[in-house]
Amino acid sequence: MPLAGTNDMSLVFDSCHLNPIDAYNDLLMEDVEIVFLAYPNINIEKAVDKIRKMDKNTDWTKQLSDDELKEITHRNIEYSKYITEECQRGMSKT
Repeated sequence: MPLAGTNDMSLVFDSCHLNPIDAYNDLLMEDVEIVFLAYPNINIEKAVDKIRKMDKNTDWTKQLSDDELKEITHRNIEYSKYITEECQRGMSKT
């Protein structure tokens, strides 16, 4: 959708399947800004506590045991660390 008063296009692509290397190699253009959100510094217990405080009965996380949620959260934190490292590596190439 064009931004008001311009011909510029704005797009938010929310995906855990786009990684910085692919974005850097395939999408890097002067007029494209790519932002990755990550949480590499949170500990598992704090993250799980925050998730549990926000759980609704219809949320998929509500159906998980604490151990299952901790396992998934651990993987997500590790992936966040990877994303952070790859973003920093990509920035050093520019």
